Amino acid sequence: MNKIVICDDETEDLQTIKDLVVSCCQRNGLDAETVLFTRGDECLQYLRKNSARLVLLDIYLQDISGCEVARILRGFDGKCAIAFVTSSREYALDGFEVGACHYLVKPVTKEQVEQTLTRCGLIEHREKKYLMLNNNHVGIKVDLGLIVYIEVYDKQSIIHLCDGRTIKTYQTLSELAKDLDGDPFLKTHRSYLVNMGYIHLVQTAEFVLNTGEKVPIRQAGRKEIKEKYMEYLFSSVRGSSNDDG
Repeated sequence: MNKIVICDDETEDLQTIKDLVVSCCQRNGLDAETVLFTRGDECLQYLRKNSARLVLLDIYLQDISGCEVARILRGFDGKCAIAFVTSSREYALDGFEVGACHYLVKPVTKEQVEQTLTRCGLIEHREKKYLMLNNNHVGIKVDLGLIVYIEVYDKQSIIHLCDGRTIKTYQTLSELAKDLDGDPFLKTHRSYLVNMGYIHLVQTAEFVLNTGEKVPIRQAGRKEIKEKYMEYLFSSVRGSSNDDG
């Protein structure tokens, strides 16, 4: 059973989010249990004793901010996915470094919930896209969703996959970036291209990935790179959900 914890001190919003989560899980055949809280301290007390796959936190809680709840949670659980619910982007950066997988802006929609469950790995609802690589004169078709990051080393581009495999090619990083055509791929450094879906934490000069590996963020343009990642976290699903049920 996948446990999804929702914390929002606005009871009407709390119920709305719960209904959307339950509906999305049912549509995608996901067996999940929702646990609801209106106070951050009670939410933390529960999470200290019970593990969750996803925690949906309102940033504006009366007793303690959602960002602070997330920081405390990260102190004893580094694995569960965290998504913030907010009515404004103004304080979103406060929770930027706790490894949020998504930001949902009120009023929360079905599309935002589905995107959140997709990004944290609870459901898979995406059209597969592929990158064509030339490896020793052999064409290789790679699912973009499997690519964690690409680095340049010794005049080769090394594609790191989520299962630990690597593929080497003499195609340049610029050529690969052009083929990948942007989201969810971000060039963080002259020698690195990262799949933002695998970013776990944001640090001053690097991204920490779900695999534990680290990708550097160049000093020139560092603010803009982090802002692009923030835009990715806020972006909602585009055309991946077509049913109305």
